[in-house]
Amino acid sequence: MNINEKKPMIIVIRMVKNVKDDATHLEKRPFLHCTTVPIVLWIFLILLSSVFHSLKLQQASWIVLAAFLSHHIRDGTRRGLWFCPFGSTRPLPYYLYVSLCMSLPYLLYWLSYQHTFAESSSDNVTLIDI
Repeated sequence: MNINEKKPMIIVIRMVKNVKDDATHLEKRPFLHCTTVPIVLWIFLILLSSVFHSLKLQQASWIVLAAFLSHHIRDGTRRGLWFCPFGSTRPLPYYLYVSLCMSLPYLLYWLSYQHTFAESSSDNVTLIDI
C-alpha cells in the first residue's frame, strides 16, 4: 500500500475518533438515555398487546425492554441511572453492574412468564403456547 491508498483509511479513523470523543463528552444526556422512557414504552406496548391480543407484540415489548435496560445498566456504571422527572442515581458499582447483567434475562423471563405464554382452559389444564 502506498501513501495515497492509506489516506481514506486514515480519514475514516480520524472521523470515528472525533465522533466517539463528541459522544463521550456531552454536557447532558440524550433523551433516550432516560430510564423511564423504555419503561413507559414497555407498559404502552404491553397494554396494546393485551388490547389487540397480540402475542408477537407482547414478546417484542419484552425484547425491547431487555435491550434498553441492559444498555442503561451498562451506561449506569459511568453516570448512574437517569429517571427523568426524579433525577439520577449514583454510578452503579461494578459488582452490581455484573449482577444485574447476569440476572436481567432470568428476571425478565420470569416476569414475562408470569404475564403471558400460558392460557388457562375451562378444565383447569394449563395450555402452553409454543
